[in-house]
Amino acid sequence: MSGEYLYRFRPIDFRYEKDGELVKKALAEELKNREIVFGTISENNDPMDGAQSTYWEGDDILWKNFVNHFALCLFDAALYLPLFGNKHIFEVSDVRVWLTPDDLPTEESKNLFQRYLTAIQQNPNIQALISILIGLKKLDSFTIENILGMFLTDFLQEVNSLNKSFNGEDLFPNYTKLHEIKDKSKWSELFLNPEITDKLSVLSEISRGVSDEIRLAVAYNNFDPDDEFKIIKQNHVGITTRFHSLYIKACSDSIFPPYYTASFSRSYSDIAMWGNYASGHQGICLIFKPEEDDNNQFLELENGERTRFYEVTYADQIIKQNYFTSLAFIPRFKLEKYWMKDESGYSDYYKIYNDEYAKNYWETFTQKTQSKFESWKKEEEVRAIRQNPYRNNLKFDERMLKYKFESLYGIIFGMNTPEHSKYEIISVIEKELRARGEHLNFKFYQAELDSENFQIRKREIKLKFKENESST
Repeated sequence: MSGEYLYRFRPIDFRYEKDGELVKKALAEELKNREIVFGTISENNDPMDGAQSTYWEGDDILWKNFVNHFALCLFDAALYLPLFGNKHIFEVSDVRVWLTPDDLPTEESKNLFQRYLTAIQQNPNIQALISILIGLKKLDSFTIENILGMFLTDFLQEVNSLNKSFNGEDLFPNYTKLHEIKDKSKWSELFLNPEITDKLSVLSEISRGVSDEIRLAVAYNNFDPDDEFKIIKQNHVGITTRFHSLYIKACSDSIFPPYYTASFSRSYSDIAMWGNYASGHQGICLIFKPEEDDNNQFLELENGERTRFYEVTYADQIIKQNYFTSLAFIPRFKLEKYWMKDESGYSDYYKIYNDEYAKNYWETFTQKTQSKFESWKKEEEVRAIRQNPYRNNLKFDERMLKYKFESLYGIIFGMNTPEHSKYEIISVIEKELRARGEHLNFKFYQAELDSENFQIRKREIKLKFKENESST
């Protein structure tokens, strides 16, 4: 394992989301509490971290069951949408792609879904969609999203008709402007024409551009910041214009469990890293001395546990996952019942879920959590990783860990760290040292520009704390 020390850049102050609220915290407070927050991909610096490309490749059985599942998720969203009221905006995480018909809450809802599913399966436009998907066999997420978008109205009209027959009311208000149903029964001939198939990605891009414009126009024309029911309207417009996009994103996100990272580096000398991660050189860089065991490095935690560090690998490549062979999040008996078979028998893809499957799955997940593109290589990142094996998102308090003070070797002040911030930070460290009755060989450094090598170097600051009044 290379490097005795690990470095963690910290801004002078920062904001993070806790329980849906934005919280501001000063650096000295984080240091006092000895906190390390494990961030989501969206909270960290690189949205392409662990980049993954999802595609769909399956046989007749899988594609038919895929359409059934899309219908189920839309039915579920329509069922729960009134419960969101005017407080919660419907988003990707609300599309419950792990759902099967067995998971619907009541017998009544299960029976309603079966009526809806029968209507879907008998709809000639939906039959055309199934023929298109089976004929194309393999689709990237971009193309399948746009094809589903072309048929979204058909699914919506069927669920709306079901609701109307049940309670006499339209499910979706007039302002959602559901399009009139068109006859799409001949579309399969168009899509499966070799001349069209070769240009499918281009056509999908055009279609997406047009649908995005329509969605934005409908959403904007119904947006009123002073409307007391604006979120309800936003949710209705969202479901009726972009549910297909949310569904495909939710499918892709569900393949692997959510994970959280805390980033460290093998080096403190990169000028850009000080600028990006330490408030334009106003922040600091923490120096950690990890424990070593069997050629692995660990950070000792206050609760007696320790978290392992992993080297980030850099490569310009993207993990590619077939959604139909990545359904590990669905219990095996439900996977078999609702995805891998129909009245004709079993899918040929079912054999992929064998004894080697779990091993390969977790190896791919490990690769995903520890990889970044080559352009980040200069950062020499080492990271600690946390994830919930039960696939649920960790609450904020579950991903904020406290390290042992003894693991912190020193601090490097940035070239622009304000003097008052230095005093606050030194005071925090002094109290920790006095509480332990010893200096623990703690080091303070000042960052300086090495103009010959165009990097940051550090100069030790030899501080001598005043004696305790009780000892004089």
